[in-house]
Amino acid sequence: ENIRVNLNAEVSLLDIDSIEVSENERVIFKSYKITPENCPPELKQITIGETSLSPDWDNFALAIIFYKILLGLHPYAVSSK
Repeated sequence: ENIRVNLNAEVSLLDIDSIEVSENERVIFKSYKITPENCPPELKQITIGETSLSPDWDNFALAIIFYKILLGLHPYAVSSK
């Protein structure tokens, strides 16, 4: 769902739901939307729209997308919990 391939076989990775706009460490527009299956476990401890998201959030989502490309399933699907 976050991967697009066009007719020229160009691959694009998409994950733009947690966009937050900031300038000089001041948040101008907070993120209000997320893809729950691509969120880090800390999601349970924050309130979307009230907490500033770090770049690590996007790195985590990208890691999940790569895992799904390589292994064909979500990494949480192989968890014993």
